[in-house]
Amino acid sequence: MYDYLMPIFPNFPLPALPEECMNRTDILGMRIDLAENYVALNGLDRSITIGLYPCHPAYFIQYRSLFKFFFRFHSTVQQSAERYRDILLEKWRKKMEEASLAYKTIQSPGAERPVVIGVHIRRTSYIHHMQALHGSKVMEPIFFHDAFAFARKRYGKVAFIVVSDDMIWSRENVVWHHPDAVALDEPISRDEDFALMTLCDHLIYGLGTFAFLGGLLAKGDVIYATNVSYDLARPYEVESWVGEARHENLIPLHYRKPY
Repeated sequence: MYDYLMPIFPNFPLPALPEECMNRTDILGMRIDLAENYVALNGLDRSITIGLYPCHPAYFIQYRSLFKFFFRFHSTVQQSAERYRDILLEKWRKKMEEASLAYKTIQSPGAERPVVIGVHIRRTSYIHHMQALHGSKVMEPIFFHDAFAFARKRYGKVAFIVVSDDMIWSRENVVWHHPDAVALDEPISRDEDFALMTLCDHLIYGLGTFAFLGGLLAKGDVIYATNVSYDLARPYEVESWVGEARHENLIPLHYRKPY
């Protein structure tokens, strides 16, 4: 984790143990709740490593300003993301101008800057992940169509910037259906995708912690899906985690399942 994160966030004061320390066989690995109980009963009588999401992710938003201060991108990643954002906004302007000429009901983009809404669409490995762990499916296009309508009503003139691990599906099922939605023609790195989300005014996401953390480092609201689970016996925990945070910038949106 240290080796991967430090080139992206060089100013983050992340402590790291030497590799030989983590390779010791006498370290006891456990979840944070079990570790707390163990230490309460036995004291810290041995080395313990804590993994498996030790921190409740939704509550990170309470420390949003602190996260933004520490998680500052390397200048090359930041500059690259800003360049892609500008390319996308120019693409949005041209697309809106063409749509306004073709359809009288669509307004010309004008000179005023739109409210930029990041949209993250998680697919690929999550198709299996959601089915195996939660008996559920990844988000269908209807969620993003509803989210776009909600955002237009809430923020006015908007530009939707779509990032995804499956851009072919996202273009065909989401971007091409909305004149105010744009996506890059060529794939970019995960680092640049993540940085691009943080440059947006608000974020729409359906699944995954990658997008949630992108929204955490963005400026405004995080619009998230509720009613995700198909199998109520295996609920999608992230939905409940985010809902429990009850923060003014966390905006729930009911997912109308298509079947």
